[in-house]
Amino acid sequence: MEPMNVFYRIFHEDLHPLTNQKTKTEYLDYFKSNNTSTLTIEGYDRQQLKYYYYEQLLIDVLKQIKRDLHQKMFLFSEGNNNIGKVIQTYQIFLLNYTKIIEENYLSQQDTSSIFQISEEKSDTDIFKVIYKTLNNILVYLEQTFVKHIDLTLDIPYQQRLWFVSKYRDDAKNLQQKIDKLDLSEIVKKSICKPLLQIEKNELSGFTYESRAYYTTFIKVFDHLLKSESSPCEEKVYAVLISLNYNTFKIFFFITTIIKGKVKSCHNTKEKLQVYHEYIKKIKTTTVTSPYKRNPRLPSLKEQLLLWINEEVDFYDKKLEFEESKSFKPSNKKLIKISVPEVSLLTKLLYDTKLVEGPKTELFTFLSGTFSTPKAKIISPESLSNNYYSISESSKRSVKKMLKTMLLRLDQMEGEL
Repeated sequence: MEPMNVFYRIFHEDLHPLTNQKTKTEYLDYFKSNNTSTLTIEGYDRQQLKYYYYEQLLIDVLKQIKRDLHQKMFLFSEGNNNIGKVIQTYQIFLLNYTKIIEENYLSQQDTSSIFQISEEKSDTDIFKVIYKTLNNILVYLEQTFVKHIDLTLDIPYQQRLWFVSKYRDDAKNLQQKIDKLDLSEIVKKSICKPLLQIEKNELSGFTYESRAYYTTFIKVFDHLLKSESSPCEEKVYAVLISLNYNTFKIFFFITTIIKGKVKSCHNTKEKLQVYHEYIKKIKTTTVTSPYKRNPRLPSLKEQLLLWINEEVDFYDKKLEFEESKSFKPSNKKLIKISVPEVSLLTKLLYDTKLVEGPKTELFTFLSGTFSTPKAKIISPESLSNNYYSISESSKRSVKKMLKTMLLRLDQMEGEL
């Protein structure tokens, strides 16, 4: 029989601790059948025997499950690569059973004292033993099949306790250092929140990814504050971007800083320059954490770049509107050809050596002097782009234009 079926019987059938109707004699017979000496337990009452029955049963089940998984691993290694699915199925069932116990049979205080068993050997103690066994199997899965476990699922309770024990002091020390930084109180509280969760062991929904993220978070901030006791605000925010600390509060505070710098600018061009500087800073910030503070949201880097690009689009359009508003048609001459045709004629002048000098100066001159029926404002960039990328339609139209000019030249000779 599949050893995991014991847990099905415990939660759904005859082995449920609250409905188990075995007598004292049946418990003693069980121990005898397992070659367990009954000399020391015959004096126990039914409840105590019930507890030791479950304890022994679960010790045997744990051994069987470990042996069964070990054998399956070698079967899979002979060509079947579904071991990952099997391990993750075990994870899901085991975590589901631990959640059932947490929500229905153990109080928060009982869970925090999971390794303490009372002298009465109560039903609560039995559920503690079941809970510990489920956790022991989860720990075994992590230690033996680490490459196959689902990292988005919760880590075992024992592993969580070990993590808290290992990093609690570091979390306390970092909170004290962060509290002294010259940052907004709300920002400091946001940064300290995961550290406070570690200190108080309030790590609900603590997955393998969460553990990896918190470990990196502590190491990075510990290194930062050891190398710089008072890093500037922008340095802290750069670290948060690199850590994928994608909370809404941090996003809003960074965007508020950028808005403040933009607000102090005198014109739209200066504002655009500030935004482009931040785009460069953010793009060149290396992300050091493979996981995110909030797995359900885009990374902080993505959020910021998306927001800045939207702002850049807005100010680009605003600049275009301002330039078109300040444009005076009387200052420019209308030339009844297209921008690509102007660029092609300019290229012909350069290629035939009729014009020399920097092309950018000529593009700027043409932009400030002429307009076309379709473009009241000819940008130097569009002239440059069309200069180096000539379409066949532009060639045909310019040929036709030059032929018309030659024909007109012949007519002029006749007139002379």
